[in-house]
Amino acid sequence: MTTRGSNKQPRAEGPAPRSALHARIDHQVLRRMAGAQSFGRGEGYFLDGRVRNLAEDRGRIAAEVRGTQVYRVALWEEDGGLEYSCSCPLGRKS
Repeated sequence: MTTRGSNKQPRAEGPAPRSALHARIDHQVLRRMAGAQSFGRGEGYFLDGRVRNLAEDRGRIAAEVRGTQVYRVALWEEDGGLEYSCSCPLGRKS
């Protein structure tokens, strides 16, 4: 009797590689962009599990945030800086 080897390739352990966009984003950058109050609220939403469908695709990081409504947020690089959009009241003012 012969056995066949598995066709599965071994997977590397450890965190997924970070994109250039992901590497540019940190707490200080986000706090500066959003302002202390909005950053604190957003961080609370994240810790409460209210940030969903977080994904990066073609140089854009996007998610849904469940606040008083469901808001769509996105970050991307443009002209050497970070830009954002948000369907929340703060995002509509910018």
